Amino acid sequence: MTIDLRSMFQTWVKVLTKPGVDVFEAERLKPSATLATALVWIVLAGAVTTLLELLHARLYPSFSMNMWPFSSLMPSEFLAAWKEMPARSQIQILSGVLTAPIVFIISVGIQHLIASQLGMDRIRLEPSGEKRLGRFGRYAYLNATFGAPLSIITLLLDFVPLLNCIASLILAIYQFVLAYFATRAEYRLPRGRVIFVILVGPIFVGGGCGLLSGVLYNSGIGS
Repeated sequence: MTIDLRSMFQTWVKVLTKPGVDVFEAERLKPSATLATALVWIVLAGAVTTLLELLHARLYPSFSMNMWPFSSLMPSEFLAAWKEMPARSQIQILSGVLTAPIVFIISVGIQHLIASQLGMDRIRLEPSGEKRLGRFGRYAYLNATFGAPLSIITLLLDFVPLLNCIASLILAIYQFVLAYFATRAEYRLPRGRVIFVILVGPIFVGGGCGLLSGVLYNSGIGS
């Protein structure tokens, strides 16, 4: 699958700067509105955030876990240094890239299941007149249009210590708003049901992520 960076950035900018149900309605009709596209974007965002964490650790060592001492080394030296790192540090470094798509799929999957169940008693039609059915892959794509760029922007805010707390809170609220529009566009649920979907879903995801983090943390210590 080829990544069209120009189209990707255009989509991210449009969704972030012109939020609304109409914008997501247009996005869900694109041929690229698939799970594959969503996963590529999420993995790419995970890689970028991992590199940003590396840079942040170099610039602000007192605020980091000092996990990135090898960024100035050549590839062969980096590989040798990587092999000498404790397993716990290796797991923490890789988790940003590896867990991002897993957490994303779980989160979107739970919300899709809830939204689908809540919409079973409603007759919805596509513009073509066909019955409108919420699809997991398409819903994942809609969430990735704002979830991927916001994950990068949120981490960039860490480079501005005086603003990161307030700005991160604002972005969290904005992400909630965008999730509302995306869910409303895909499933055409009433407002109350949409809010229920995007509030209840993260509760299950948060519990699962907490459990996963505990397992990874303990496995790292055990190693």
